[in-house]
Amino acid sequence: MADRHGDAQPTRQRRLWQGVLPHVVTAIVTLTIAWFVVPRERVVVWQTPNKATPVAGIVATALPAVTATLTSPLLQDISRQEIRDVKADTAALWSAIYLTRALAHASDAEADLARNDMTGTAQMLLLMDDALQRAAVTATSAVRDPIEQIHRDIVAVRQDLYVRPNGLDVRIKRVRQSLLTLIANPTLR
Repeated sequence: MADRHGDAQPTRQRRLWQGVLPHVVTAIVTLTIAWFVVPRERVVVWQTPNKATPVAGIVATALPAVTATLTSPLLQDISRQEIRDVKADTAALWSAIYLTRALAHASDAEADLARNDMTGTAQMLLLMDDALQRAAVTATSAVRDPIEQIHRDIVAVRQDLYVRPNGLDVRIKRVRQSLLTLIANPTLR
């Protein structure tokens, strides 16, 4: 019995080393490559002479204080407007992404309903609801009302899912078509 326990210890240590060794080797190789590949900051040391060399005829003059404006107020206003435009474009892009996500969830809900998978349909409708809420937050004012209407339609479909499942496929198709129209209309973004 003592021999068995004595033999098990080196085997256990060997398995531990076999499991750890590849990770240690990978870490060493990665650090070595990073040492040679990754650029490091270079430190430049300026050496100044110990003795000052006297120079005749040079007098230090004070420079007048200069307050320079790098940009005029007009340029600052243009920059602010450009930043606002970029933020609006970014918000519209996020809104379109969330609407596209809702469209994908509508297609999945339609497929789940066709398979008579009520749990999957309910989950997809819930995900659509979440995507529409996120789209409404980032949408422009022209798009918020249609998104809210689609959101109300989804809430109604979710409420009728287990109570009145007849005709839900048509209602989900109508919601999907509304989402397609909303995404495809560039003037609403």
